[in-house]
Amino acid sequence: MDSFKSFMRHLSATPVTSLFTTSPTLVEAARMMFELSGNAAIVTDASGKVVYTNQGAERFTGVRSHEATGRPIERIVRLTNPKTGEAMAIPFQKVLVEARAMFLPDYTSLNLPGDQKVPVDGSLGPVFASDGRVLGTVLLLHDVSNYRLLTDALSLQANQDPLTGLINRREFETRVSRAIKIARAPRSTHALAYLDLDKFKIVNDVCGHAAGDELLRRIAAVLRSKVRERDTLARLGGDEFGLLLENCTLEAAHQVCENLLDAVKEIHFTWQEKTFTVGVSIGLAVINDRSGELASLIAVTDAACYRAKENGRNRIEIHNPTVARETRAANESPAITRIVSALDENRFALFAQPIVAAAAATNEGEFYEVLAKMVGPNGEYIAPSEFLPAAERYQLMPALDRWIVRRAFETYSTTYADNANGKQPIWSINIAATSLASEGFASYISDQAKLHQIRPGSICFEITEAAAMAKNDKASEFIWGLKIDGFRFCIDDFGKSLGSLGSLKNLPIDFLKIDGSFIRDMLTDDVSMGMVEAIHRIGQMIGVRTIAECVESQAQFDQLKEMGVDFAQGFACGRPAPIGNLGVHPVPLLPDNNFPLRAATR
Repeated sequence: MDSFKSFMRHLSATPVTSLFTTSPTLVEAARMMFELSGNAAIVTDASGKVVYTNQGAERFTGVRSHEATGRPIERIVRLTNPKTGEAMAIPFQKVLVEARAMFLPDYTSLNLPGDQKVPVDGSLGPVFASDGRVLGTVLLLHDVSNYRLLTDALSLQANQDPLTGLINRREFETRVSRAIKIARAPRSTHALAYLDLDKFKIVNDVCGHAAGDELLRRIAAVLRSKVRERDTLARLGGDEFGLLLENCTLEAAHQVCENLLDAVKEIHFTWQEKTFTVGVSIGLAVINDRSGELASLIAVTDAACYRAKENGRNRIEIHNPTVARETRAANESPAITRIVSALDENRFALFAQPIVAAAAATNEGEFYEVLAKMVGPNGEYIAPSEFLPAAERYQLMPALDRWIVRRAFETYSTTYADNANGKQPIWSINIAATSLASEGFASYISDQAKLHQIRPGSICFEITEAAAMAKNDKASEFIWGLKIDGFRFCIDDFGKSLGSLGSLKNLPIDFLKIDGSFIRDMLTDDVSMGMVEAIHRIGQMIGVRTIAECVESQAQFDQLKEMGVDFAQGFACGRPAPIGNLGVHPVPLLPDNNFPLRAATR
């Protein structure tokens, strides 16, 4: 699938000279190119009539080449949106006028005889003459039936919590994000509640997890019975639940939460002759045209829930934006000062954590993720969690990422100066979403690579799933521009948002890092195991190698290797070690990537 996208991009960028009106040799070369591509190819003239179809197109459409020639392309190729059933027009005139290739929408189906529909990827591109005139178009189609079946099944599986039957965090966050966008319109108000059970841990500790699971199922059923049909109730993880109340005032939402408090309080749970009662603490926030983005909204609702626990539990706390802003400013102002001072004084330290081969060939070169910590005035290390939120909120990440890139390139050049002609390790460097769109950042990276004589293929940029899938032209230019230069790319924490599956195949990525939450639970949770397997299979389909993060045991590593996952990373594979500015080389991989594993204690 990756080669299909590359083929279409190269075709649209390369002038093709009168393929079907010149010498037989050129015609034969063009035919060979289309046949070897493995895709259906249909070429039209400037009026939209078919002048050529390859064997793949004959198989796809059921129309023989001689029958298709001279007929309008719309008579041969009929496309529909499988979700709505609506017919989709082929953007023939737009391609002719703008003289550029266009991709078909992610969800497109080709109608075949007998009302059969085949999911396809496709592109319509111009065919140029030597003088630059557009002679016609070429439509390329690729059968993605297997890929679509897998991604649809994965999405269905990934949206539900298997224990309670409620939707899970990923789907809940998708719906909250949609509610935030809707609330930007005037007079549209929703409410978000974060629920954390009180005294639930006692049940787990006294009676075991089987009892805890049964209690969670009971509570989920009670909560669901107390909310409206159109409201969204989700299990967010552990004993935490989320509730989205759409088209609901804050006052009405508060009453719903009061009902939930009473309902949970009335539950008397008996297990092996022991009876327990639990409560619930609730944080509540309004969603309106002044609400922030998803992460900040969930954070403030969670903080309100935490206040409810601090203030006595089994109660409701409403988020107050004024108080929250004052508290946040008081907490983050010193952090901003520390970050700026640390940048000015070069007080950041680079660490490297090994990424080891699991099912990948054992002759792979060394592979590390580069991490950064702040160094305090007294030489103490400050964890990223203590300064990154402020750096992201106040737009300091582009400056920090530039510092990390410069220092990493300097360190790489020095560390491997004696290995210029040998197999060079890969260093994976995290890039923030704001840095992707930062003016001149891609040029800065290229300049630093030239200055320090870095081979682009030895550097991999790690970007979050959300940043990679965002519809941001600058971010897209950053990724494609550096990919053309030879740099590699990895999608981090993949699996958090299943909406990205449709767009994944369009990105020029090399590695897919499976979200650590699936890895941690894979040996005890069938859904997590299924997610890991499915994500790895998707990676195989699109020619991308997979990395499992948060690997913390030999059993996890062995299971991943058996699945065919290419690489593993985590405390079991090696802890982060200082590099560069501390004068220490990266921690070496174990000989031939063999285990026993290192201690994984935190």
